[in-house]
Amino acid sequence: MTTRIRAAIGLLLLSAMLATRAAADSDPCEFRIARQSLAQALMVFSEQSRRVVTASSTLLSGKTAAAIDGRMAPEDALAKLLQGSGLTFVKGPGGDLTIVAVQVTR
Repeated sequence: MTTRIRAAIGLLLLSAMLATRAAADSDPCEFRIARQSLAQALMVFSEQSRRVVTASSTLLSGKTAAAIDGRMAPEDALAKLLQGSGLTFVKGPGGDLTIVAVQVTR
């Protein structure tokens, strides 16, 4: 097999793996997260969704997350946890989620 063919096969396999992960990332999960500090709620969310979530402790300080209970897509659950906090999330290329402040446009 030539180097070009091996590289092409490698890229196809990588693309298939990434597509499978992207589909799995949006698959509904069962969430049972009590009303608690947002920092704690995000740790529970991360465990239950098997997603990596990063956030600055400064952004989370003093914020409380509402309880969520039920089966839903991880991004929907995260949006519910962040609702009313002034925070949102961005999804990185590997599927990791980063909590950021909502940008106000004027």
